[in-house]
Amino acid sequence: MKKSPFIKILTILLFLTAGNIHAFKGDGHDDYAITFLNRSKLKNESRQQYLRSQPAWTDFYSSHQGWWVDFDENNGMPHRAAGKAISTGIFDPSAAAGSFMSNELKSFINSSVLLERTGITNSSKFNQVNYKQMFNGMEVLFTRATVKLTKNNEVLMFGLDIHNDIKGNFNASLSETDAVTFAMHDFVSFNPVVTQQPVLKVLPVPANGNYIYKLVYELTVNCTHETMPASYYTLVDATNGKILYRSNKIVQFSPGGISVNVNGTLYPTHPYNPTTTLPLQYVKVTAGSVFNADVNGFVALPQGTTNATISLEGLFAKVYTGQSGTTVQTLVTPVNAGSNNVSFDPSSTASHMSAYHHTNVVHDFMKSYFPTFTDLDFPIEIRVERTDGNCNAFYNGGLNFYSLANGCNPLSLVNDVVYHEYGHGISYTFYNANGSSFQNGAMGEGNSDVWAICITQNPVLGIGFDAANPAVFVRNYDFANGAIRKVYPQNLVGEVHSDGEIICGAWWDVALNFNSVPNMAALFTETQYGLANGPDGSEGQVYTDVLIDALQADDTDNDLLNGTPNATAIASAFALHGITLLSNANLAHAQVKASPANIPVTINADLTNVSMAFAWAFSGVNCSYAINNSSTWTTLPMTSTNGINYTVDIPAQSAGTVVKYFVFVEDVNGVKSNVKPAGADAADPNIPYFIRVGYNLLFTDDFDNNLGNWYNGLPGDNATSGIWDYGTPIESTVNGSVVQTSTQITPGGSICFFTGNAPLGQGAGTNDVDGGKTTLELQGVDLSAYNNPIIEYYRWYSNDQGATPGTDAWQVLISDDGGQTYLPVENTKVADHSWRNFVFRVSDYVTPNADVWMQFIAEDANAGSLIEALLDEFSVYEEVATSVLENNNPEFRLYPNPANNFITVKLDKPEVSVISIINVTGETVYTVPTTLVRNVIQIPTSELAPGVYLLKVDGVNSTSSKRFIIQH
Repeated sequence: MKKSPFIKILTILLFLTAGNIHAFKGDGHDDYAITFLNRSKLKNESRQQYLRSQPAWTDFYSSHQGWWVDFDENNGMPHRAAGKAISTGIFDPSAAAGSFMSNELKSFINSSVLLERTGITNSSKFNQVNYKQMFNGMEVLFTRATVKLTKNNEVLMFGLDIHNDIKGNFNASLSETDAVTFAMHDFVSFNPVVTQQPVLKVLPVPANGNYIYKLVYELTVNCTHETMPASYYTLVDATNGKILYRSNKIVQFSPGGISVNVNGTLYPTHPYNPTTTLPLQYVKVTAGSVFNADVNGFVALPQGTTNATISLEGLFAKVYTGQSGTTVQTLVTPVNAGSNNVSFDPSSTASHMSAYHHTNVVHDFMKSYFPTFTDLDFPIEIRVERTDGNCNAFYNGGLNFYSLANGCNPLSLVNDVVYHEYGHGISYTFYNANGSSFQNGAMGEGNSDVWAICITQNPVLGIGFDAANPAVFVRNYDFANGAIRKVYPQNLVGEVHSDGEIICGAWWDVALNFNSVPNMAALFTETQYGLANGPDGSEGQVYTDVLIDALQADDTDNDLLNGTPNATAIASAFALHGITLLSNANLAHAQVKASPANIPVTINADLTNVSMAFAWAFSGVNCSYAINNSSTWTTLPMTSTNGINYTVDIPAQSAGTVVKYFVFVEDVNGVKSNVKPAGADAADPNIPYFIRVGYNLLFTDDFDNNLGNWYNGLPGDNATSGIWDYGTPIESTVNGSVVQTSTQITPGGSICFFTGNAPLGQGAGTNDVDGGKTTLELQGVDLSAYNNPIIEYYRWYSNDQGATPGTDAWQVLISDDGGQTYLPVENTKVADHSWRNFVFRVSDYVTPNADVWMQFIAEDANAGSLIEALLDEFSVYEEVATSVLENNNPEFRLYPNPANNFITVKLDKPEVSVISIINVTGETVYTVPTTLVRNVIQIPTSELAPGVYLLKVDGVNSTSSKRFIIQH
């Protein structure tokens, strides 16, 4: 197998084209960013359930019924757990948190783990105590133990993002000088400067269900590229110089009788709305002594003052011109006894005064929610009319705006751009002030958009950046008027501005559900005290943490088990963006594999652990089913009389039917969880359960006692290892996860087909499928004597380990012409580390005859994957004979065959809903619109490539299909 603090760190709001954001590389993506995480990795419910069953959690749960937990699946530690408040009886928050961890969490934390307290956050509702982990005198990066308490120091939530068993090579092979060289290598043409002395730290890297611990140098590289400054937080492997993580942390997007009122002409919103005269808040006025105006631009000066010098700097902002200007604009003006109205216009521009004004607006708005937070109570540096770039703005500890150029207005004129950039400063300084460090770039961009929206109450951002078109915007969250919601994980692309739209969109939907932006703003700002955090690439986890913090901020009785006043409004808004709470309920179901014809099929399931936090969010247990190979699913609610046992009847089906189904828990927002089998509901689904209705077994190749005409090593196969073999499989594992099983299906048996055994003691990659495909072929199955046969086989498939998991396909093909042409039965990239049966009616794909062949293909088409497949118990069943021929299939004829420019379909039954053409890869290449379905239909085929196709006709309750050929 191919095996694969002295810099303020913050975010960019970038503007270049309509609805687009410019980043370091100018296309919305930073090609220099590196992360060690799989951004869109989803939770494994089976793994979560296993971890909840372990003694450490069951012991805790027995004392604190109903608590919810979300585990780190790589090390088995509770990432977040929350529930009804637990009394500590201790007055001091730090002591209460320490006591709780020592007494309640001792089963989770090894005695050798060293935690160092980083700070305590104190909101109006909560105290939260935070720790980081140290190892051999070094910080373990991205670790955080946290305990959230009420003001009475009752525990509401805890998280243990720590590591019990750190092992590895912690001797640096590289010097600090070497680390600097490796860190600057990619930027040699951009004048790089290392601004932070390299420091050795430990980096936990997730790897196939475990962690690998790397010794790294932490440092920061500053440079300039395409006129944009960059400051890259960098982690260099101390053994080989590999860059393991790199993230750009400059982020783009008084007595007296004389009074003076200072104002200026500026843009209150953006350049496509008129200027107006507004007060210049807090400006500096020098008249012998230095005074500052108030929020209304008013200042009282001493008696006898005749002249005053007014400067465009104040308590919270000061403005410079260009990238290197060192003086602020000033105005010397005479003043008289009484009131003086002074315009700053003669000494300044709208760019200067707009940026100054809006910086004070966002500062004051922030202070209205964080009155005790003082780390931004200083005159932040603002640079306008920079000429070393264009169409952009960025934050690097100060605010920076370019001049009119390249079709873009100065973004200092756009209010929400100023609010966004200042929002980065809020995120980073607020976290730093509370003993943490803000890491996640996507959440930083999203939060900055939220700050802007909270002030403007307008979900469309960046209007006015285009110098010619007032309709151009940068980002749009106006979902009620056509904006597209971005959803995790399918819209996660690894670019911070785009990925930030997921979390900002969730907050805007909260505002819509509240019917109040101010109410959303109050919840959003209170949620910041939770300090949700994580490196770039951990957005799925970070966004879920934000949801938990939001629900706790909304709670009024310190008991999440009974919901919160606005739980539905909050949870449903986040759910629209794929951010949901995993259910801790356990849904158990025993598959129904066969049923007699013409009687309802009873499906049972047991739901346990229902007295859980967030139980209020769940609406019930459901069952979805479909008939034969139809793609139309029907969902039935399951009923229960005792809250544990759930049941439903799938309607009676005639003999010769295959029913496929899955069961699941659904929440009040329609979000599924605990799906059995896991993933059966996904966009790229795992196979469901199958029920044979009205069938008798004809024969079985169990590979122990019976073996048909099976062959491997076919022409066209090019795998270099992991070739299909026959015998007893040997188990192979990666970090405790089974890749190839040593089990098979036949009772008392030991033999099956498998893709190569690794010798005992060898790694899982020793003899997995590498370098191409390997095919197992069954030849010459005689089905000519049967009316409606089905085929069932059991298979195990693993493709989700290694460097490129989930990218290689498992394929099953069938032929009715002796292997000359094949049609797809399965084509999936979804792994299932268990023996699963697949069932299909032969006539749904080909004509049952005397020469039916099948192929089972495992392929390594992408570097770094671990591919293993196994096959057992190949069986053929025949429909049970009845006195009256039962055939509800939609019958049809098609001609000519082969076809050239068109094919004609003649329907014998009118109850047809969908007609579609499927190619050999399983892709639907043509669908007849429902409005055009009639008895005789002519379908154009001139644009389809020559080859073998399947024409499928879906009836009301069943499906038929026939093979045809296109020849041009």
